[in-house]
Amino acid sequence: MTDERDTTERLRRALDARAETIHPEPDGLDRIEERLMARTPLTDAQRWTIAGVSAVATLLVVALLIVAANDDDDTDVATDTTTSTSAPEETTTTTTEPPQTTTTEPFTPATDPFSVAFPSPTDSRSFEAPPAAARAYATDVLGFTELVLGGPTTTGEGAAEVAIQDREDGPTTLVSLEQREDGAWYVIGSETQDVVVTAPGPGTSLATPFETTGEALAFEGTVEVVVLAQGDPSPLGQGVVTGSGVPPAGPFTGTVEFTSPSEPTAGVLVYRVRSPEDGRVVQATSLRVRLTPFTS
Repeated sequence: MTDERDTTERLRRALDARAETIHPEPDGLDRIEERLMARTPLTDAQRWTIAGVSAVATLLVVALLIVAANDDDDTDVATDTTTSTSAPEETTTTTTEPPQTTTTEPFTPATDPFSVAFPSPTDSRSFEAPPAAARAYATDVLGFTELVLGGPTTTGEGAAEVAIQDREDGPTTLVSLEQREDGAWYVIGSETQDVVVTAPGPGTSLATPFETTGEALAFEGTVEVVVLAQGDPSPLGQGVVTGSGVPPAGPFTGTVEFTSPSEPTAGVLVYRVRSPEDGRVVQATSLRVRLTPFTS
């Protein structure tokens, strides 16, 4: 059955193809009869035979045209009824990762800032020898503009003193230093025999205002008191106390105010004696303190 269907289908397609090339005209049959009659006289039987053949041929042509027309209609219908299938839309799922939390560990210096006066343990600057640290402290903190530096003197294990003067025959200020675990040298404070501070003591917590006492020998007995935050040359506060202008040193008492920091801060108190000639610093006593955000 399959072979017969294939043969029939091929024959139909061949006839369709042939029919598409045939275009019969209205007088086609008459011309065929004229050609046949023009050759030789025909008998009545021949004429009837020719007429029958012509009729069959005409019917065959008409049938082929009808089949071709039906195929065109089928093709149009098939084209019109084409079904479009839409592909399903893909669903995209976006996963939002939670923000990463960065934990920053607070920096803890090897040396406690409240245990030294200079430099700040959080500073990038460090000193491998006492003279270098003493020179920087004298100019950056004490306020010396002219300096004669003496050699270091060992005062104990990991401890030393360096003598500084504003000139070779000027009064001496001793800068005390200690070497810490990181190998660097730090200034603990300074002292001069003409300015002795009895209060506050080293490491004292100070709130503004605070009272200071001691003894001093200076020009007209005037001693300048400056409050500094560790590592910052700009004063938070300053005042003046008066000792004795002639030997021996006389007692002083005074009150000093300063701008309170927002949190406890390592600081330095500096007691300066200036030259009556040009106002330069000639000697200074200093000590480390803790500055608090409170008021007294």
